[in-house]
Amino acid sequence: MISWSTLFHPIALDLLIIPVAVVLGIVLALITKKVLIGFLSTIFSFILFNIWFWGYFYKSGSYGVKLSLNDMIIYFMFAGITLIISKALLYRKSIKSKNS
Repeated sequence: MISWSTLFHPIALDLLIIPVAVVLGIVLALITKKVLIGFLSTIFSFILFNIWFWGYFYKSGSYGVKLSLNDMIIYFMFAGITLIISKALLYRKSIKSKNS
């Protein structure tokens, strides 16, 4: 049985925020028709989530200690995935509109 405290573990919360941030980035890119907006919103979502998590659940000032280069590499990797998917969807949308 999984307890409530397991849901607030940093790894469990990262697994929740990753799809949310990627979908948010893709949606914003499709709405604004600018791929960079989706990329930046994904990065900002990850950073704001981590600031909220480490600031709310742990003592103040521990965010700088907990943030590592590995985390930033993972965040930029998922933001890159958002960038690629957004670019492909916008390209497909532009091709469809040209053919219609």
